[in-house]
Amino acid sequence: MITRAMGQPGRVFHAVHHALALADEQSPVITLAAFFHDLVYLKLDDGFPPDFRPIATRLFLPEEHGFRWLAHAASFHESLCAAVFDIQPDDLLRPERGLNEFSSALWAANALGGLLPPCILLSVLACIEASIPFRTREDRDLDQEEFLRLELVNTRFACALSERALRSAVAFARDFANRDVMGFAHPVPAFFLSDTLALVEENARVAIRQGSDLSQAYLKALVAMLCFLDGLAPSAVFRGKDCSVGQARNQYLMDNLRMGCLALRLLIIASVVWQTNPNTSMASVTQENLSPSMQELADLLRNVTTQSPSLQGLLSLAQSRMISLCENTAIARNQLARCFFDGELNAESYLLSALA
Repeated sequence: MITRAMGQPGRVFHAVHHALALADEQSPVITLAAFFHDLVYLKLDDGFPPDFRPIATRLFLPEEHGFRWLAHAASFHESLCAAVFDIQPDDLLRPERGLNEFSSALWAANALGGLLPPCILLSVLACIEASIPFRTREDRDLDQEEFLRLELVNTRFACALSERALRSAVAFARDFANRDVMGFAHPVPAFFLSDTLALVEENARVAIRQGSDLSQAYLKALVAMLCFLDGLAPSAVFRGKDCSVGQARNQYLMDNLRMGCLALRLLIIASVVWQTNPNTSMASVTQENLSPSMQELADLLRNVTTQSPSLQGLLSLAQSRMISLCENTAIARNQLARCFFDGELNAESYLLSALA
């Protein structure tokens, strides 16, 4: 079931290896959440996985902008799942607002409900709910919000968790939420960028399926990822404040976001060159022509791994464009690229001029 759902053609990052990476042999709750949390991903799979469709047909009413939750059709375990996610009867569910995670949790509730006592199932479902990303804000205490919500669920469904056990469930959920995004703070920037390009590849495949040609698909996916990283508040990534470990993690996060945005800008420039001059040479970069900061970026790109031939080609081309970015040339197109690379132009303005 898990390999069928996560082995579909649109999956690159959100594949079986991602679930296995999050598993913890010391924690069955974390491991079960890891295996189930990304089973449903509507955009990547072009709909619900075949094995989940009978559940979706029974519980979701399709509408123009999402799916209506049919609470009256839910079993005990499915109702428990909805309560953990704070889903109310007749709520409209959308993929960008947790529908993927909720659907994955419903699948877990159906698969595990007859095997686990409600107290354990609640904790697994809470971990999957916590994997809805980027909700942390300095003015919110997500741990306390989750504790109060689970306390109500515990009472309503007679799960018989003590206050200590509820606090433990919240801690599991926080740990799992942070595990799921830990790649953002990997101490090796190339690891972060490799994961980022796997996400780009997933989005490019979606664009190709929707009718974009190859070069347009990768350009769209790169721009979308740059806009996402540029607009991501570092404080929204991780839950909790854990002293020195948190400080080191946050520094890695800041460094990865900075280098990731630079790399994406360079890859977008390479993609524009690819579109405007498909016969451009992808020669290797000449190291002695680079400034120290560009050398750091060259080292990063050289250590990035991707299984995508298109992205590998763009990586090679991006490195060859570094030399022209370092030169003070009067070529208008190169000046435009330099302004975009330095952050003086946003992606939309750059593309309007570069592709004109």
